[in-house]
Amino acid sequence: WLDASVPGEVHLDLMEAGLINSPYIGINCLSARWVEESFWSYRKVFSVPKDALESDAWLYFEGLDYTAVIYLNGEEVGRHSNFFYPCRVNVTGKLREGDNTLVVQVESGMFAAAEKPIAGYPLTQDATNMLLRKRIWLRKPQCSFGWDWSPILLNVGIHKPVYLEWAKRVRVDE
Repeated sequence: WLDASVPGEVHLDLMEAGLINSPYIGINCLSARWVEESFWSYRKVFSVPKDALESDAWLYFEGLDYTAVIYLNGEEVGRHSNFFYPCRVNVTGKLREGDNTLVVQVESGMFAAAEKPIAGYPLTQDATNMLLRKRIWLRKPQCSFGWDWSPILLNVGIHKPVYLEWAKRVRVDE
């Protein structure tokens, strides 16, 4: 495991660890291409207040990039695929006293779109990019697929804060 920043992005964590050079310099983006072609896992061990154990509880991810599978204490509790929309996962009854382990597995979207069709869609100037990454199927910033001011750099990570929310159940019909 490497130390990672949340909110953050895998390329930035790898640069901080000295494992890749800045993809924004020269043609370093080509040697960092493997990052978008890999699965990544974030792990956090945390404890919760007693009040949360006795309440309805949710994990709230303000931003996941891109396809995410969420595990709490070894059990899959949710999935998400949308950069622009937050993810809220009900974890009522799944939290425990003491340490809880949250693991979020993410990938850039290349695997999520791999089996999606592309025939019939007009190809851009960069047909290879379109055929390989199938960006039309992914709800993520299109500039990460390359732009006149940016290299192809498919981000992957937890790009906004993560919270544990809980609330006592209250009846309003009495």
